[in-house]
Amino acid sequence: MDSLQTYVNHLFRNYRKRPDIVDLKQEILTNLNDRKQDLMDSGCTETEAMEEIKQSFPSVDSLIDDNLLIYTYRYHLQKLQTVLMLLCVAFIAYIPSSLTSLSAHMMNYVFIFAIVTLGIIFSLHYKRTERYDETGYVSISKVHKQKKYVWLLWTAFILMLFVFRFVLFHASDIWFHRPINIRIDGPYSLYVLVMPYYQQLITIIIPIAFHQFYRLIFKNEVN
Repeated sequence: MDSLQTYVNHLFRNYRKRPDIVDLKQEILTNLNDRKQDLMDSGCTETEAMEEIKQSFPSVDSLIDDNLLIYTYRYHLQKLQTVLMLLCVAFIAYIPSSLTSLSAHMMNYVFIFAIVTLGIIFSLHYKRTERYDETGYVSISKVHKQKKYVWLLWTAFILMLFVFRFVLFHASDIWFHRPINIRIDGPYSLYVLVMPYYQQLITIIIPIAFHQFYRLIFKNEVN
């Protein structure tokens, strides 16, 4: 494999071998090969020609159809801010479940630790205003797929947990074909019944975060 082929492979190292990517890669390889030959015909050595090509063609990100040029530092800062806000919401939402459960009470300390840690990190990065104009490309389709897969995984996770908990408490009734008896004698029994499911639903902050990450791409687009 010659040096030009190696370089082109390096340029496309982060992209999957979709048909459009393969075609673009071949087109760029052909054009750069012609450029290399022109440089060598004009008196450059192969090494000098490759250096010239690398300097004049350092990236293919701008040529990929679903790539968008954004302010990357602002984007990552806003992602961090989103996670921080969602953790605060989760912490507040989790308080009712910690009233009667020691493990849930300990979970509140985990939330506090995460919020404080991320808050410090956010504050340190927020002050670095000199990096606010840094730009880069992000793949819209890649982030969209991440969002979709996270929602699907979370939905499957919640359904499995709900089914597991239901079967765990009512397996004998199901096995012996007895009627499933769910007694609610008052507010406390309702609290005990609902709270385990409520705790699991708080994990919805995870897919919501990825949903927001996708929206933030367009908010930080370079116009």
